[in-house]
Amino acid sequence: MELDSTMGERSHRDAIAPGLTVVVTAVEAASPILADLRRQTLDPALIETILVLAGRLDPDSWTAHAGTDGAPGLRVLHAPNADQRHAEELGLAAATRQFVVFATGVDSVGERFLAALWEAAGPDRVAAAPITPADGPDIPYGKCLPTALARASDRPADATGAALVLAALQVEHGLPVREVAGVDAAYAPATSRTSFADSVVEPVRIIELIQAYGGTDRPRRDAVARMADHEGTRIGEYLLRHPDDRDKVVALLDASTAADMPYAAVNRVPAAALAVAFAFPPYTETSAVVAAKRLRESGEVYDVISNRMQGVRQVDPTTVRIAGPFTARTAELPTPTYFAPWSSMEEFARRGLAVIREWRTGLGPYRTVYSRAHFAASHVLAAAYKLTSPATFWRAEFSDPLSRDVNGAERGERVGRTAFARALLKRLRAQGLPMPRGRNAFAWCEHLAYVLADELVFTNAYQLDYMLGYCPDPRTVALVRRKAVIRPQPTLPDAFYRMVAWPYPLAADRVHIGYFGNFYANRGIDDVLRAMAEADDAQSRRIVLHVFTKNPDEVARRARALDLADRVHANAYLPYLAFLNLAVRLDCLLVNDADTVQTHGAVNPYLPSKWADYAGSGRPVWGLVSPGSALSEQSLMYRSPLGDAAAARAVLTRIAAAGK
Repeated sequence: MELDSTMGERSHRDAIAPGLTVVVTAVEAASPILADLRRQTLDPALIETILVLAGRLDPDSWTAHAGTDGAPGLRVLHAPNADQRHAEELGLAAATRQFVVFATGVDSVGERFLAALWEAAGPDRVAAAPITPADGPDIPYGKCLPTALARASDRPADATGAALVLAALQVEHGLPVREVAGVDAAYAPATSRTSFADSVVEPVRIIELIQAYGGTDRPRRDAVARMADHEGTRIGEYLLRHPDDRDKVVALLDASTAADMPYAAVNRVPAAALAVAFAFPPYTETSAVVAAKRLRESGEVYDVISNRMQGVRQVDPTTVRIAGPFTARTAELPTPTYFAPWSSMEEFARRGLAVIREWRTGLGPYRTVYSRAHFAASHVLAAAYKLTSPATFWRAEFSDPLSRDVNGAERGERVGRTAFARALLKRLRAQGLPMPRGRNAFAWCEHLAYVLADELVFTNAYQLDYMLGYCPDPRTVALVRRKAVIRPQPTLPDAFYRMVAWPYPLAADRVHIGYFGNFYANRGIDDVLRAMAEADDAQSRRIVLHVFTKNPDEVARRARALDLADRVHANAYLPYLAFLNLAVRLDCLLVNDADTVQTHGAVNPYLPSKWADYAGSGRPVWGLVSPGSALSEQSLMYRSPLGDAAAARAVLTRIAAAGK
């Protein structure tokens, strides 16, 4: 036995010899595995044992203990500042044999453990001993790895430990695993290793590591996906045992740098809740983001049915993180991505019902269903399901009025006289519920939710009053009043504002205002542009307006016309998490009401969806408001009437002074 105080520094200079290096990490007093190694049937000349004493263990007492057990080729490394993972790395660095096997001091192995691994080992594969009991934890121990490859693995500096070495080899080199058989060759963990660190922290770190390798070839991508799903399942099994730790697990998932967390594997229990959101992440659509935030807000795990918007909407993978920890199975239906035609709504509903039947075979109906309509098809599918499963609690949300446009005019295409539509009417009539009037598809969607949903969600009271104001049936109005709740759109936790560090330059000697949304030269933020053009004091001229919109060229043209090209920066929309990150860096955020005075009178039913995101940024917000609107009632640092450039100029002066 040799006590090696160099902790493996010499190993890279030594030639690798035939045989196995067994790295035994000891973080507590007992080490039965040393006696097991002495009884191995493999030729002792082929065995090197490296015992790494981590933490506060006394090396002198362990030296005596190790000498008594007489493990083959024993060397001892003392690592007082190392934890388990770093101790494993030190052992790997010190290895001098062709293959390395990781073990912990408290575990046990069969007498043919090393012989079986030696027979199965190879430079292009991983040999793996069976774990006993058979349903034991999936651990990185009992695996035999090629030493040279393990040491040369191109891992991040902090990706340490046996589990991460194994994961790196399997992704980096595509090494297959060869299983050995026999109880006498088995590895027996002393404990179940079901702690939060073993079952959640380690899998998350492995997912981050393997995804960091990336790669464009299909086999490598498939290998990464399979391994990520496997690690996600480990997290899901932990949640099955510790459901009260979900908030703790979600916080870790939110903090992870993994770009594609396998949420479906994490949430492997059949969901009791269904979400129907025609627009849902990863597609760039405001309604998709709000629906995802609602799922997170509820804290439940949902199956999700949405529309495949590919080719119609851009993809923003960062938005998946919003509801990912609360999403189990997902189905993107390849139905037409249309807003108004009844035929597309009906096809979405029919296909969605077929998916639900498949998902719920043997499980019974969902306990709850949530649907959100900006896209009305969401409510059509939810209503059809509610009619077949009346015990399911249906929560239906309206983002804006459906059957009235922003000018107050009726909109909506005609409902076809189809078998599906007739079946809906027949079921409504059988339940004694009010029937829809006319054949307007959007009016039908509103009506179906009004009479069938158990809870109706509106974002503000003006929206509720406006929509009921054009409802033609007093009985339905009374029914809605009993079920309606006012629930502003959710604000995400602070962590989401820092998940993405967006590299957008902001000059330190300027005051920066940000506007995110549509731009129209004849209304809205044009008040601000005119006020900036008319400002003649030096302070106000330090202000820079950053506009992020779908039509930046129009903004740039208007800025040039007002001689503001150097003070108005026009940009395309940002990915959602990039927008949140930039929001916290700006000096002020600008939001404007829709101009509805001429079309809706004193009632403005629209509360801008971005308000909820602004509210979570902690930054001052300037609202261009119409009198008595929902936006005007929010906690705005600055406000000016919509269309009043003089009032906007006064606000600019205040913002400039505050941003000194």
